[in-house]
Amino acid sequence: QSWTNDSNKNSLSTSEEPSSMKPFSSSKEQYDQMNSRVALRIAFVTCFAKDYHRQNEISSDDDDENTDNNISFNKSILKTKKQRAGFFEGDLAMHHAQELLNIVFAREGNTSTSSCRPLFDESVSFDSNNSILSTIQEERSFIKDDSRATNKAKSFSFAMRHRAMRVASILCPHDVLLRVLTEEGLVSKITDDVINKFTFASFVASEIEAMGLPLPHSDLVQLSSMNYSSFARTIWRHHGGVSSRGLSGRFYLLLLNLCINNQLSIDWELFVSIFSELKRLELPRSLLLACECAVQSNALELAASEERADILSCVGDAVNTISSIVINEITSSIEGGNEQSVQDCLSTLHRIASLIIAEPVQVDRISFMNTYMAMSSHFESRSHRKLSQGFSKEATRILAHLTDPHQFSAASSSTSPNSDSGHNAAEQNVEYSTLKNSKEAVEAFERRF
Repeated sequence: QSWTNDSNKNSLSTSEEPSSMKPFSSSKEQYDQMNSRVALRIAFVTCFAKDYHRQNEISSDDDDENTDNNISFNKSILKTKKQRAGFFEGDLAMHHAQELLNIVFAREGNTSTSSCRPLFDESVSFDSNNSILSTIQEERSFIKDDSRATNKAKSFSFAMRHRAMRVASILCPHDVLLRVLTEEGLVSKITDDVINKFTFASFVASEIEAMGLPLPHSDLVQLSSMNYSSFARTIWRHHGGVSSRGLSGRFYLLLLNLCINNQLSIDWELFVSIFSELKRLELPRSLLLACECAVQSNALELAASEERADILSCVGDAVNTISSIVINEITSSIEGGNEQSVQDCLSTLHRIASLIIAEPVQVDRISFMNTYMAMSSHFESRSHRKLSQGFSKEATRILAHLTDPHQFSAASSSTSPNSDSGHNAAEQNVEYSTLKNSKEAVEAFERRF
């Protein structure tokens, strides 16, 4: 779906994100999904792999059992019970934290021959047919042979270190992580937000590494203390051509994350430039992610407190653009007989509606509600009931977040109860449309909250 009449303009960027609705159609979404899945898998294996933190040799009976690569889930549970018999729960958390944080803060060039190394290996992470449990057992046999272990040694990439940080956050309580950071001497100063700082720094480093860009430091502690906004301007100035490799959306989303990381002071000029570039390059999924990032980071609340109407308008215009593109793509796909997955459409609509109802976002909510109800009627007349119900449901969500009682009363009369959600909305809102006295209408409206 092109946003302009010139079909040749920005063709590379358009092909980078050809659909505004298809999940994981952007590089950023694909990478985030993969990282989340890998982190959860590593956390699971770390908990259930037999004798994961035992330093003593495995008994001969256990070795016989380990030769079977088809280890069942029930056997894994039994192994976990044996493992926990040797450690208290608190000890396990400490062992997890020590191993994972030493990976996170590994110096450049550091290598590992421990049994945890294959968990963070790219090849293992992507191979869904490979049993990670069996991979660990195979790796243990390599480690017992010093000569082979030397060949298996591998440096920790920032992608591995970022995953280790995420796994540590999943498995270990916050106070345990702080204790290990202190006892291991990994950082010199402990603050309440130190874990968040290092998590963000490892994320930035892994993104920079994945896009083949240079890092100013290989030390995570130094990376966490950078001026991220200045760094964003630097890499844009020198490496903006990353878009030629099909990574423009991911590149500008990284810049946005760097820009708004300091929630006390944001480079608004850079903020607006990033949004303008995402719109110019016609990257609908990345623009949607950028709007969600701006809302969830409280950047818009800061803009509102500083009375930056231009910032609120910038994000509002982006939301309008995304909504129009999605509606046009849904309509053209249905009429062209190339129907998109209904669930994909509804998922994207729900995310857009969540932006529309977000308090700091400046958009015409009544206009959105009327448009969505019109689309609901349009698809109902063409027997696309699920799509009709989806548009009606999101229109009802928008209606429920109108804060002006008179607008609420007028808008509620335009809702069409052609779905269960629309019918419930009509019943809920009838009291406002039947009250003639404006004072009574306001009082009834305020009782909703």
